[in-house]
Amino acid sequence: MSANFSSSLHHPVFAPYGMPSPASSNLYLSYTLPPASPTPGSTGSDLYTPSPPPIIQHDCGRNNSSTMLAESPSSFEGTPIVRPLFIDNLAMEHKLTESQRKKTAHHGKDSVRKPELLVKLYEMSLHFELYNNPKVIEDQNNTDTLRGMLRDLQIRLEQMFALTPNQNKTSRAIVLDLIYDPLRTCYQDLVGADVFDHIKKNSKQFGFDNVFGVPAYEKVLEKLITRQSSSV
Repeated sequence: MSANFSSSLHHPVFAPYGMPSPASSNLYLSYTLPPASPTPGSTGSDLYTPSPPPIIQHDCGRNNSSTMLAESPSSFEGTPIVRPLFIDNLAMEHKLTESQRKKTAHHGKDSVRKPELLVKLYEMSLHFELYNNPKVIEDQNNTDTLRGMLRDLQIRLEQMFALTPNQNKTSRAIVLDLIYDPLRTCYQDLVGADVFDHIKKNSKQFGFDNVFGVPAYEKVLEKLITRQSSSV
């Protein structure tokens, strides 16, 4: 029986393991006792058992969080995409204050693509410059030129203005109604004036509210009424 027991110890399946101690219960223990080998003249009851190897302690990740927390907070801060020199040049070119320069530099850390960020920073510096120098806007915008452009636009709109077909029919119907008034004794030019005044008093009802208030549009209506009155 001792021979069978001794041979079973050499079987690869038989490999005794040591149990972890209570003090190291929170750690993962990894060691294996080698199979015991009998000494010459020994039996199965007095086998030589070697001392266990030193315990290899594996950290299960408990210290990873402490290691990450111990890192410098600056490693998590956003790094500027553009160079500080670019911000300084913008501030100098557009004469920004120190506070405005810091705000511009702060936006230089935004997590957007670099081309978009450069455009954004340039627009911001322009806004700050206009805010610091409101008179620059007045000097650059020539009010006389602007008035001339508006006047030219108004003239072009007046030349392009035309009454709608519905307005033409309405004015003609009013002309016929006033001409065939049995109480009328005066005709010719007075008919046109009466029609114009009648339409003006009831402009919203007749659909001419877009005409009155603009002298050029009123002249177009007067010409139409005169032509319609003379052709009746």
